[in-house]
This record gives sequence, C-alpha cells and structure tokens, in this order.
Amino acid sequence: GEGGAEDPYLMGQLGTAWTRGLQQGDPEIAREAASQYTLVAVTLTHFDANSLEDSDGFTRHTVDVNVSRQLLTDSYWPAFRAPIREAGALGVMCSYNAVNGLPACASPVMKAAREAWGFQGYVTSDTDSVADVWRAHRYKRTAEEASCVALREGGTDVDSGNTYYHSLLSGIRSGRCSISDVDRALFNT
Repeated sequence: GEGGAEDPYLMGQLGTAWTRGLQQGDPEIAREAASQYTLVAVTLTHFDANSLEDSDGFTRHTVDVNVSRQLLTDSYWPAFRAPIREAGALGVMCSYNAVNGLPACASPVMKAAREAWGFQGYVTSDTDSVADVWRAHRYKRTAEEASCVALREGGTDVDSGNTYYHSLLSGIRSGRCSISDVDRALFNT
C-alpha cells in the first residue's frame, strides 16, 4: 500500500533519517565535533535481497534468491541507496544468501555501488558469511578462494568472522588475490 511499511522508498527515507541522526548528530550541539571526527558509523545491514529466515528447507545461509534487476532496483536497493547518497552511510553489511547465483559477499554489485551511489565506506560480512561462499553455497571450493573472491570481487573489506583470519594470507600466497586488494580494503575501513 501507499506509504506502508513495505514501501521501499519509505524505508530509504527512514534509513536516511537514522543515518543522519546517528552519524551527524544534532547539528546545533555537535557541529564542530561532527565535522572533525566520525563518532558513529552506520552499517546498513543485509545487502542484498535478504528476506528469508527458514522456509521449505532453505535458510538464509543456503537460499539463492532469483530476482530480476528491476525488482532489485525498485524493491531492495532504495533502502540502501538513499542513506548512502543522501546521508553518507559509512557501512554496508553483505548478507548470507546468494542472489542470482552469486553469494552476496562475493557479488560485485556492492563494488559497483561505490561508483554508482558514491559509497565511500566499508563493506563487512554478516557473522562469517564469507564462510558461506564455500560451505553453504559451494560457489568456491576452499576458504582461501572464498576469502579472495569476497575481498577482490565482492569488495567485502571486513570479515566479521574467522575466514579471512584463517585463510586470507594463504589465498594471497597462492596468488588468488593480492596485498593490494588488502590495502584497498583497509583504505575503505
């Protein structure tokens, strides 16, 4: 319905207001501090097409959401695009699920949003959703491959888990990704 909770543009407006309020604070009180320091970094969660917990034998870890570009653009992305463009949200969390065959943390969509939406912040995984790239979705065969594809192709700067910790260095040593990929990720965080 018009203006209802399911309205994606309303969700974008809500996300923008929350982002402004949290990251920028009250302009009358914190004008000087807000201009010099980032006090809070808003992280917009569960990018992309995440709307399943457990149904018909699928979980948020195993589902591959098949969705058109139009539906992504019109229904899922407004809640992310508006807070990034209009309020400078500094973080995005990729979700556990896959979208059209690509695990969210390994998908180049968020990397493309950096340019298209002017996103200048960091991308973090949901709690070790980088592991889902190889364990649950079987998109890659090893943790090293999953780490490197998430870092390089997906633009996932931070693994909120242990996969990067245990496997990223061996992925770099094997040539699946490089230290320049790590440098880029560190620059974003």
